[in-house]
Parts: sequence; structure tokens; C-alpha cells
Amino acid sequence: MSDGKKALRIGFSGDLAFSRYYAGRYNDDGLISDGIKEFFGNNDFNIINFENPVTPSRVTKKKRFAHRSDVASLGFVKRNIKSPVLSFANNHMMDYGTVGVVDTIKSCTEENIPFIGIGMNVFSAARGMILGDEIKVGVLSVQYKRYHVASKASGGPLHESYVKLIKAEIKRLKSEADYVVLVYHGGDEFPHLPPERVRRQLRGYLRMGCDAVVAHHPHVVQGYEYFGGKPVFYSLGNFIFDTNYQRIHEGTDNGILLSLSFSESGIEAANLPTHIDRESGRVSVGEPSPWFVDIASLPKDVKRAEEKRRREIVAKTKEFNQYEVSRNAERRLTDQARIERLEAEAAAREALCGKSEPESAHGQNELADGDRTKERTRQN
Repeated sequence: MSDGKKALRIGFSGDLAFSRYYAGRYNDDGLISDGIKEFFGNNDFNIINFENPVTPSRVTKKKRFAHRSDVASLGFVKRNIKSPVLSFANNHMMDYGTVGVVDTIKSCTEENIPFIGIGMNVFSAARGMILGDEIKVGVLSVQYKRYHVASKASGGPLHESYVKLIKAEIKRLKSEADYVVLVYHGGDEFPHLPPERVRRQLRGYLRMGCDAVVAHHPHVVQGYEYFGGKPVFYSLGNFIFDTNYQRIHEGTDNGILLSLSFSESGIEAANLPTHIDRESGRVSVGEPSPWFVDIASLPKDVKRAEEKRRREIVAKTKEFNQYEVSRNAERRLTDQARIERLEAEAAAREALCGKSEPESAHGQNELADGDRTKERTRQN
């Protein structure tokens, strides 16, 4: 690197989806506070985890948890977030199938919004991009969910199993940029501590050549670690995302906006905590999260308590899933009863019409016979 290069600042958000409680809220520019807008404005680029496809389609094969955002939601992004880059490698990207992927790529291209993490095949999905002029930072996006992911012949998000392809792309970006950041979507939902398998996996991306890893998916804030001076941020929590499934778990109304400053001397991190007001839906600057710390500094009793809570999360999630299955079954029964009632009413109307038609025909014959009798009388 030559002397005097200006530092490059890149912001990162947690999950954003204009669905469920935020469906249609993209026309409200007051949805996020001025403090959050200022945060985005202070960065050169902002990478947003867009947690669903951008599509007008309403056709999905998923029975539960299908998310989508209207195309008009991209207008909110452009108006309120400076130089956005959308990350689409996440577990909801395929909720509306390949149609959702095609619509998303088309809409972002038309709106001139760059994106990473998806493509019409796995090679384009793995293709990262380089941000910046003086200091250059390569970014790419990967997700954990094997649900209709991109392949050699079909579109979708980049899955973590394409290790060789990911490694090759990191190497390519590293040859052209000063730094490389991998955006990862995965981990266990709702605990405040990452499982060991995720810690090992994200450290592996550092060994491949990445200089930082930024992750999301747990819907709650998790901490970070440094390995050889390289940071791994395990979860930024929710940004603009709210569902009933999330509401049964604590901490899902909080998030972190992360800013990484890349300079000749290294990477510096800053953050802004955010909070979702579930009465109004407004997202504003929140209180500092006790979980957004170096996880190595957490006392052992805190870690043990969180491991216990992990078991409670599993039980609570199971209970919610059973409730959802039961509710959906009741809805299907109600819908079936309604369909049967409508069919019965339709059959009754048809029967009534069928009974009245012969009487009308008989009446018409009587009128015709009367007319013929009158005609013969006149002729005589």
C-alpha cells in the first residue's frame, strides 16, 4: 500500500425484511431514526442483509415462514441508506423459488443497487465485488441453509458447502484488494453465544485469507473475537425484521450496526446499537448490548447460564412449532368446511335452476299453442 491512502469505511447491518410486521412499511422514511441514518451516511458503503427475495410473486411451496418484500421496498433502501450493497446469501432467499431469485436480480439491476451472494448459477453467486478506490476491500457472501441453493445449472444463494469455490474467490479478491471481508449468514437462532462449530467454521474463512468475517441469522446480538488481529463478529441481530416466531424469544428487538474502517494501519471497528419499538415498529438508537463484547472476556458462569438458556430456547421453539402446526390444521379444517358449504350452496342453486327450466319451457309452449289457435280463428 502506498502512503497517504484515505481509509475506507463500510457499514454492516443485521436482518432486514419488509414482511410480516413490516409488510408495506417501506413508504415510511421515518421508520428508522435520524441517528441511524447518520450512521449510514458516515460510511462509504453499507452492506445490508436483505433477508428475503424482492418479488411481486405470491406463489410459494413453503407452508411456513415464507418471506418476501415488494419491489418498491428498494426505494426505501436507496432513500435512507447511503451506497447500499445488498447481501442475499441467506436462508429465506429461496422462499419464492427461482422466480424470486430472477425478480430480485432484475429489480436490483434496474434500480442500480449492487448485490452479493446470489446469481443465476453458483459461479455468479460466488462472485464477490471490490469496494473503494484508494483502499480496496473485496466482499463476498455465504449462507448455511441447503434449500434450493445455487448450483451449476440453477440460480440461488451461495451455500457454504462450495468450499473450493469460496476459497478460490477469496484468493481472487485478495489479489485485487487490500482486504477481504466475508459476510456469513448462519448459526443457531436466539442464543447469545455462538456454538463451537460456527466458531471453527468462521475461523476457517480467516485461514482462507479473509481479514474479517461479519455474520447474522441468530436474530439476537452476539459477541466477537479476534484471531491474529482479524475480527469475527458472530451476529448483528435484527435490524428491520419482526415475526411472531422471533417475539417469543428475548433480545430479538435489538441489533447492532457495525462500521469497519480499513486503512493502511489495519481495521478499526465501531458500532451503533439499535432497538425495535414493537408498538410503532420504529427502529431507533438503542442501549449498548451487554452481549456485544469479546466473548473471551465473558465470565464462565455467564457462559454456563447461556448454555442452559440454549436448552430453554429449543423447548420454547418446539412448543411454538407445535402451536403453529395445530393452528394451521385448524385453519385447514375451517377452510375445508367453508369450501364444502359454498359447494353445497352452489349445488342447491343449480338444482333450483334445473327444476324451474321445464316449467318455463311448458309455459312457453302454452303461449305458442294459444297464438296458433288465434291465427286459425282469424284465417277462418
